[in-house]
Amino acid sequence: MAYKTIAQREQERIEAMQQDPSNITLDWRAYFLDFMRVHGGDPVENEGLLLFQDGYRYSTSDYQGPEYRPPDEPHELYRLQVIYWAKRARMLRNEIARLIRVLENYHGMQQGLSARLHEQAIVRDEDGRASLVSQPFDVDKYRGRILACKRAEVEARLRLKLLRESQQPIQNEGSTTIAPQPAKVRR
Repeated sequence: MAYKTIAQREQERIEAMQQDPSNITLDWRAYFLDFMRVHGGDPVENEGLLLFQDGYRYSTSDYQGPEYRPPDEPHELYRLQVIYWAKRARMLRNEIARLIRVLENYHGMQQGLSARLHEQAIVRDEDGRASLVSQPFDVDKYRGRILACKRAEVEARLRLKLLRESQQPIQNEGSTTIAPQPAKVRR
């Protein structure tokens, strides 16, 4: 059997789809990314599942799911939302501390050097191939990420405070662009 490149296999897949339109491949990663957008963005891990701010839960190991609707009981939804915002705030505090350490380490290593330090990054070309490149360490990129994390942490703490004060779940928390639609949910 002859070795086929990724591009050759992709071309064969495209040709097979053109010959038989029912021969499709669903993009579950794209579905999951859209699911994240619809249900409020970044999840936190809770009880072996990804938990979203609106109470939806999703598999931690498979883009294909399963996904689980929020609980019908208001108290249980409230409990999940408190867990979400508390974990989100903690996660953001940890990320801020990590990014600050990265900057401090960079400044310590850069001190006394006559040329700029470089960092390695993964970049993808037009064909989706990843390669490792070296680029100057971008202090502003890290400062921007710290600022964005600080803003998100303030929001998370505020949402948690509002939840605890009201003792009620926040309804329709997931989407800012489209309302969550009834989904076919696998349990």
